[in-house]
Amino acid sequence: MITLFLSPLLAYVAEYPFNQLQQGIYYFVKQQVLQKMSTIDYLTYLRYSPGELLQKIEVGATAGRNIYVKFYCCLFRELLPEVIFTLFFILFIDKKMIPLILLGCLVVFFLYKDFIESASVIKRGDLAFRRTAEYN
Repeated sequence: MITLFLSPLLAYVAEYPFNQLQQGIYYFVKQQVLQKMSTIDYLTYLRYSPGELLQKIEVGATAGRNIYVKFYCCLFRELLPEVIFTLFFILFIDKKMIPLILLGCLVVFFLYKDFIESASVIKRGDLAFRRTAEYN
């Protein structure tokens, strides 16, 4: 009988802060974009229709929310405790494996970081090429 009432109550208590965080970040990013829009050049502003500007704001705010909520919250709430828990049990099985596992994680981290930087350089080069093509 208690679980009949306790289960929905616990689900609500667990979900309420997550939704508050999700909507708060969304509106914060939207507010920051609107403040930044007030400083753009008028000719740049005229290049877009109001619908396009609103669409860009909505898409940007959604992307910002997803970065914070779906990436960072997932990282700190799910992945990091899982890794620590796994390393804790590996420590009991074989202590010699921990430095090898941590070294492997560092190698993957630096390779991934290098890959992301390379992709960013390629993307910036592509954007610069598109911008010069627009003005010509």
